[in-house]
Amino acid sequence: MLSENDGVITPHSASKIAHDSSHEQAVKTEEPESTVSKSAAIILVLAIGAHNFFEGIAFGLQRELGSAGQLAAGILIHKTAAAVSLGGAFARSGYTTRQIILFLGIFSLIAPIGIIIGMQIASSNKLVDVIF
Repeated sequence: MLSENDGVITPHSASKIAHDSSHEQAVKTEEPESTVSKSAAIILVLAIGAHNFFEGIAFGLQRELGSAGQLAAGILIHKTAAAVSLGGAFARSGYTTRQIILFLGIFSLIAPIGIIIGMQIASSNKLVDVIF
């Protein structure tokens, strides 16, 4: 009986060669996944969070229902887009689902904190009425 070392290709060795080369092709054709670094995801939350904080203050300073409603509609529309982009960034960052939910929960609380601060500023200082 001839072995593979004798230079003769048997049906068994031919199928083994074809099988081995199919694995090599599968490995070579795979492309690396697009990822976002964990620090970039955190920086994105901090940047958008700071933006939302000041939006919240602006909303809390509103005295008229009509202007508050218009501002609320604008905040709602673009905060939704920001949350979707943050979710996408976190999904590609390698954080666990629990960590992502925690970060998005913190993100969702930043604007209400700004609203409370804005309402306190508006009710405590008459100079705010002159400036805004």
